[in-house]
Amino acid sequence: MKTFKTPPIAGAIMMALASTAVSANPDTANVDDAILSVPGLMPSATLEMTDNPGLWFKDPIDGDALVVIKPGQAVHIKMSEETRSQHTITSLLWPVGAKDFPVDQEKPSDASITKGLDKPGLYVFTCKVHPYMFGAVVVDDPDTKGLDIGSELELVTGVKVPADSDIAKKLLRTFFVVTTPSLWRDYREAEWKVNLPDIPLNIKGQTISLSALSMNMPNKLQTPKTPGVGEVWVNTQFEMIEGKKKPGTATRIDAANWKVVNKVKGVKEEMNHPHNMWPDNTYQHIYQTQWFDKRLLTFERASGKVTNNIEVGESPSHVMTRPADDILYVAINGGEHVVKMTGGAAPSAVKSINVGPNSSPHGHFITDDGKYMVTPNALSSSVSVVDLDSETNTIIPTGGDSDCGLGYA
Repeated sequence: MKTFKTPPIAGAIMMALASTAVSANPDTANVDDAILSVPGLMPSATLEMTDNPGLWFKDPIDGDALVVIKPGQAVHIKMSEETRSQHTITSLLWPVGAKDFPVDQEKPSDASITKGLDKPGLYVFTCKVHPYMFGAVVVDDPDTKGLDIGSELELVTGVKVPADSDIAKKLLRTFFVVTTPSLWRDYREAEWKVNLPDIPLNIKGQTISLSALSMNMPNKLQTPKTPGVGEVWVNTQFEMIEGKKKPGTATRIDAANWKVVNKVKGVKEEMNHPHNMWPDNTYQHIYQTQWFDKRLLTFERASGKVTNNIEVGESPSHVMTRPADDILYVAINGGEHVVKMTGGAAPSAVKSINVGPNSSPHGHFITDDGKYMVTPNALSSSVSVVDLDSETNTIIPTGGDSDCGLGYA
């Protein structure tokens, strides 16, 4: 049995990584509400998908983004009660030769999986709609020294990399940084310090410490020398606010001096992961998508007063208006359509425009003349060109994955 001693560190996930590695006991797993993918396969650990920045996949026992099990045991991955959006459960990285991998759910849903894992090594999961969500399972052979990372890892792109290569180590460090908010870069500090704990890892049969992947980097912010004109609005999507369970604010910056003026917090509405916004033609109202939710929020630009908060569909990502008539178009990233809406203080849906099967439109664009709307389709490797007068759609294959945004070159 492996036991590790670690000093106090920032981020509960690191401490729990060490303690979880001591044992992976099926009797301690929360299986009361498990939806089994394979009859009779009982999970030894659980990861719940959440709205929490960093801990997108969370062990309900320890609150970490990583769980440890033994070869032949299973992990249960499910939606938590606190998430307001649907996700996919998709493999991002796994040991080469792992049985029945990769795992992929074609479309976002509320469905869970229970997956048995035999080959020791690191398995990382993500969501294709929200692709910076990371959760991981280490299948650890108790007879080896250190937590088993594996000998060779396969990426979702099909690339295979040695586990001791620079790219594999950078990916490992990135996982721990992304899933540990206390390690995120804070420009209020003079230096960005990524201090990882002294936990032994088994990589290609060699034992190294996770702390060897620690790094420091100077922080330097520069204010633009040339004053701007008007205002700049920024979605500070992960910002946590007192009295509010869900993250995110809309932040106004005065371009004349590049200083923050105020924040629209949406406390009463529990504004959830504000991702993209757009003003009406008069700059009186701002329309705000909530990416880990189903709602579009409208607020007054001058006062920040919320005037509307309406459901539009799964994971609304981007919003734009048509220049001529100020009609709104909201991309439904968790679906296959863009919602056409009236504008003003209280937008309402007019109709849905389908942009193709399994499309997952994200950052659409409307031409200056208002004739066409182009949607990059994140799950179908295509773009859709919609004639906004006839509302007919032409799908153009692009190849590759994760088409997210468009604009003029």
